[in-house]
Amino acid sequence: MIDGLLVHAERLGYVSLGKGSNVKPATVAALYRKHLGALRRVRELEAAWKAALLVERTLEAELKRTHAQVQRYLLAFFGDDVVALKAFDLKPRTAPVVSVETKARAVEKRRATRRLRGTMGKRQRRKVKAGR
Repeated sequence: MIDGLLVHAERLGYVSLGKGSNVKPATVAALYRKHLGALRRVRELEAAWKAALLVERTLEAELKRTHAQVQRYLLAFFGDDVVALKAFDLKPRTAPVVSVETKARAVEKRRATRRLRGTMGKRQRRKVKAGR
């Protein structure tokens, strides 16, 4: 398009853009060049962004592993020292509070599952003898 506009600029004279707007072919060609330059810049920035994103993702994966290890170390080192852990935005480990009803329900489910599967413990298997 650009080459055609420039080669035939004399012959064209002006390019009509509608509503009485006439522009020189060189002006239109310059607009096309400007657009191509912008596209080139976008591609460069996109490539740089993708490279930066790859670096960030790699660092994030490494930091994730390191963070978990540092967190475990600090919890082990400081134990229940709430003041010291607060400096790291950490809280001491707490055991989950399970109600008696939940525990009883879990025991019943476990027993029902063992009955359905016919599974036995070590001592229960010892009591079972073939031919008796």
